[in-house]
Amino acid sequence: MKNYLPLLIVVTLVGCSEQQDVNEYIKGVKAKATPKVEEIAPAKELKAINYQSGELRSPFRGSKVAVFESDQMMRGGKVIVQKPRPDANRVREYLERYSIGDFIMVGTLSKKGITWGLVQDQTGIVHAVKIGDYIGENSGRVIAITTDQIDLIETVPDGEGGWMDTNSYIEMQTYNE
Repeated sequence: MKNYLPLLIVVTLVGCSEQQDVNEYIKGVKAKATPKVEEIAPAKELKAINYQSGELRSPFRGSKVAVFESDQMMRGGKVIVQKPRPDANRVREYLERYSIGDFIMVGTLSKKGITWGLVQDQTGIVHAVKIGDYIGENSGRVIAITTDQIDLIETVPDGEGGWMDTNSYIEMQTYNE
């Protein structure tokens, strides 16, 4: 035990001198780094405004549009011909579960005068579609199949309570080698 006493005294003295160096360094850093904070400008006073449109239609609810016949509606004082709503009673086909963007075209087949487009879904399964088949969530009907793409017409909401047709397509996937 007596042999360790001088070693313990030396270690204690060395530790104390290092502590003083650290304290001096901290004081030097604090002296240099005094950030200056600008004062925050006082808040502007706002005037209260009475809401006068309580009897108007809420902007958070859908608009009520009067439908006169199955293909006409009134907008801005004008009668506009609209696309009929997609048939809700039609049995949806398997590929209508997916978005058009989930498919890529991988080829075509022709048999007995019927051309089939081959589309691959995100899971890697290849499906065959022909003209008149439906694909995609927006009642996309296949209208043409070429070696480069499959053309579709989708019936989508027009944003004003009606429906409109839009052209879409699924392109052939190309591989860069």
